[in-house]
Amino acid sequence: MSTMKGGVAMAQQDKLIQRIWPGFSKSAGYAQLRQAGQPAAYLRHTAELVNDMMDAAVGADPKQWQTDDISGMLLDFLEMAAADDDADAQAIFEETYALMKALLSYLANQGEIGASPQGLTLLFTRFEREIDAAFGAGQAPGFIDWADDPQVAGLPQWQENRVLSLQEEFGEWFNGFVKLKGTAELVKHLGEVGLARALQNFVERAYDGYRKTPRSWSKHVIDAVYQDAQYHQVSGLSPAQWPWLGKALVAFIDYGSKHGFVTKRYAAQVIPWLKSGCQQLIATGLPESSPLAAALQAVIEAAVANGELDPDDPDAISAFEATLQDKLADFGMLDSKVSMIPELPHDPDKLAALVKDAGLVAELVDAFDTDSDFLDQHQKVVEGRRWDRDTAIANHDQALEVGVKLWLLQRDYPFPTAAEIADIVSTVTAFADVMYAQHITTIGAWSPQAFASYRRWLLGREDRETLALFVEIIRRTIAMLYDEATFSKDRARKLQLAIGATPTVDGQGHGQVISLDQGKRRLAKKQRR
Repeated sequence: MSTMKGGVAMAQQDKLIQRIWPGFSKSAGYAQLRQAGQPAAYLRHTAELVNDMMDAAVGADPKQWQTDDISGMLLDFLEMAAADDDADAQAIFEETYALMKALLSYLANQGEIGASPQGLTLLFTRFEREIDAAFGAGQAPGFIDWADDPQVAGLPQWQENRVLSLQEEFGEWFNGFVKLKGTAELVKHLGEVGLARALQNFVERAYDGYRKTPRSWSKHVIDAVYQDAQYHQVSGLSPAQWPWLGKALVAFIDYGSKHGFVTKRYAAQVIPWLKSGCQQLIATGLPESSPLAAALQAVIEAAVANGELDPDDPDAISAFEATLQDKLADFGMLDSKVSMIPELPHDPDKLAALVKDAGLVAELVDAFDTDSDFLDQHQKVVEGRRWDRDTAIANHDQALEVGVKLWLLQRDYPFPTAAEIADIVSTVTAFADVMYAQHITTIGAWSPQAFASYRRWLLGREDRETLALFVEIIRRTIAMLYDEATFSKDRARKLQLAIGATPTVDGQGHGQVISLDQGKRRLAKKQRR
């Protein structure tokens, strides 16, 4: 019975634009768009895309589209446009929004959607302020464009009462945290006073510099505070103690997820990242500002001064650094397997050929399987689906393989040059783990609704560049899985829309879907011919 209802809803969604178009094309709103020079074909194409975006975010039945749902879709779309470096991005967005506003208003007036005309009018008024803020400040809504000096215009006002409240809250958190059995090892290396000072100053610096409390820490903020010069001055940590800060943050966030001052879903995402957080620094060279770099350099210099290491022997230095990596792995800050990955060619064609090497793929999967905590936090039942340990492990292993293959196939699925293999594999794997832990959906059963929910959760927690890279990686993951027949064209397109990406496949078998800006330009060219 539920399947039949779902089919009816899907049919309603598929026919919505076709059904209402004759009436909408005669409306005053449509006439204004045409008078402004909008091509008719582009208006129809964009209307169908809006329909797909709402379907992906909310569901197929337009009667379920409420004001809050439309607000979420509009904010997602604005965030995408504001992050676009294209010089025409703002103009294209404003033209597209004009159609969205006219179309949704028409649907509300005709009783085709759940939102009321009055509610939409208020929503559009508020949303247009967001447009001005997003493009006027040069940043996407909900994000701060961090500069070298974090005390920049755009940060919320610093509030003394909020700092005092944080200090009081931290005291309550720490009193419970320090009593945990697992905290004894941290106290042994940092001392109880040292542990409290390091964590409290971390909390306060995150607020002072970035206006973020533990409830809203992002990976960007954690990384920024960890390397913040002012935090170094007040942390009280010696170079030898720095590796323990990461482990302390892991334990603190885990404790917070169980006592309500961070969310469980946030902890499930951040903790694995924190545990493997040093691997990229070790692999690519530690920045001079990194306290960990200073600690390692101090150890190397001491070994040279004591005659234990020959500075002119590169093999000896490499072996010594490998030993340091193993010690970091013991701290829980670095998985030493990552340093053992095989040498890979740079040529995209040669990389793509390696996909057929099952042994190499398995070796890379093993090297990058650094997350041992993905089974710890999860829902028990979601919509009748029960979490299963074996399924979670199989899903995790599949995600690792998908991430490795995506990296090897960069010729076919090119991604930003800033992305490294660790970024690709960890992003795909962490995302798949969260989809199963929170929605109990394996890779082949991914849903647009789960994708949209995750994206809304990310907004405001990640800086613009990190979010954009995440979206691009997942978009290419979907494209590859579509090519491998994991998803239908319709499902792949809706998943890409839901995660905030322009779709690269359509539902009619016509190949690639052009993006809004490409569509605008192509149709404009046709008009000029």
